[in-house]
Amino acid sequence: MNSEVDDLRPSRIVLEAEITALRELVSLTLDDEFEKACRKIFECAGKLVVTGMGKAGLIGQKISATLRSTGQPSCFLDPAQALHGDMGMIGSSDCILALSNSGKTSEVLSVCNYAKARGLPIIAITTRQESPLCDIATQRILYPEMPEGCPIGCAPMASTIMMLAIGDAVAAQLMVRRNFSAGDFVSLHHGGYLGQMLART
Repeated sequence: MNSEVDDLRPSRIVLEAEITALRELVSLTLDDEFEKACRKIFECAGKLVVTGMGKAGLIGQKISATLRSTGQPSCFLDPAQALHGDMGMIGSSDCILALSNSGKTSEVLSVCNYAKARGLPIIAITTRQESPLCDIATQRILYPEMPEGCPIGCAPMASTIMMLAIGDAVAAQLMVRRNFSAGDFVSLHHGGYLGQMLART
């Protein structure tokens, strides 16, 4: 049997990198700025518009879906499509949640500049405090810059796990703030196994 095929060290390395990143996230990210960002979303009179490009955008789609399913009106805005007419998704009472690891993603910055010109709150999730995104943002949720765990050091792995975890942490905070109950959850989940199971319960 080829030992190279069976060598699981790269998989262990990335999992350990992600676990380490999440541990750092708990101690460094859950601070006053995080709480203020959650409060800003809670107080939003409109919907939360989540935006991000590439892998951050895929994470943003999941965050938006989780928020919707736990009582927070939300949608995902593809920043590339926003440059071709989809800025119209942003309402006058909305709040922006922008994801960018570098804080320099040009398409995301375009969405944020559009929102800023209209006086809308902008919450940034990024690892770079010194970045154009943080300069624009009303509130900033910063996560630590950690090794990705990728064998070639390029693919977003640990960083996207931290973004995803921040989204879940925000959702949990908002659920408690609005007293979101199991009954409320059932009302939003009519179909599928989960909805049927909860309805029986």
